[in-house]
Amino acid sequence: MASLGILIVLTVSCAENSTSTITKIDNSDISETTQSGQQPTPQSDTDTVGDNTSIKEEELAGNEKEILTNTFQDFIPYNPNFVNCIIDKTLEKAGMSLKDLLNTIEDDVEKISEYWQTFGPNCLSFLTEEEFKLLNSSLTDSSGNPLIEEAKEPGRIQFSADDIGTSLRGTFMQGDSSPNYVFTANSGQLLQLELRTENPNANIALYGPNPLSITPFRSTKILVPDNGDYLFYVNKLEPNNEYAVDILIMDPIVQRIQFNAGESSTLLAGGIVRGESGPVYLFQANAQQLLNARITTLEENGSIDIVSPNGTFIAVNQKDIELLLPETGDYLLQVNPIRGNVSFEVIFEIN
Repeated sequence: MASLGILIVLTVSCAENSTSTITKIDNSDISETTQSGQQPTPQSDTDTVGDNTSIKEEELAGNEKEILTNTFQDFIPYNPNFVNCIIDKTLEKAGMSLKDLLNTIEDDVEKISEYWQTFGPNCLSFLTEEEFKLLNSSLTDSSGNPLIEEAKEPGRIQFSADDIGTSLRGTFMQGDSSPNYVFTANSGQLLQLELRTENPNANIALYGPNPLSITPFRSTKILVPDNGDYLFYVNKLEPNNEYAVDILIMDPIVQRIQFNAGESSTLLAGGIVRGESGPVYLFQANAQQLLNARITTLEENGSIDIVSPNGTFIAVNQKDIELLLPETGDYLLQVNPIRGNVSFEVIFEIN
């Protein structure tokens, strides 16, 4: 029986487009499309919109950073890398966004000086050699121009071979930035700093190679934690204030006070040769514990200093001490010679 081929033509009409599909069906039930008028499926615009939004947000953030950098540089006349480091440290430590920081300085532009003094010491590696010299020079006019051109690094404190300390003196004038100085010290050395000025609000802010837990002070005595350069500012001076900073760096004998099991007191004994500094003792204590310390010497020529973990003196040149400790942490006790050779005993107790 002969095979018959059947040709079926279907016409589909639409309101706007007419699409013809011709299907050939033979006796083997095999069909094929010879013409298709299907339109391509439109692509979603969602991804494109999202990409554009991200780009706009990045551009906005970039503009905010540029505005911040330019604004900060009006107050901080150093290279952009140093300025951006201060901005980044401010954002990190204060937990702020770029927009928050921009709004803050728009409301109070003097905040920039505060951020500079707080976070600038953490960004010194971004300064050029010449900028570093200028930043650490107290010998400048009100415009920041060096008064002594040949001075290599006038803000750096240098000790001669036989000296362990020096006094820095100056007069703060209208328009001056806070005096600042750099010195080198080694881990374990004993550092003493004292500010002398008639201004009761002035203080010293100390920064090290790593963050310090030392609050601004008028005087302090600490064991240096790291090798390297240390920077300090004399802050809150007023025009025509005269000031002096005494700095002393020593290599002390250091011991940690330990109590025998079940005991809360011990006896510290030793001697100090004329011209030497006294021994340093470290002890761990908790806030609100009661400390009793009494020194006895053969010639009434010894005293005690005690410094809290944040660098604050809580006892100075005392012989009989009873006080509640203000905070938890490592305290420093030093026996001071008053004159001549000293032979001492200290009864030390914590309850």
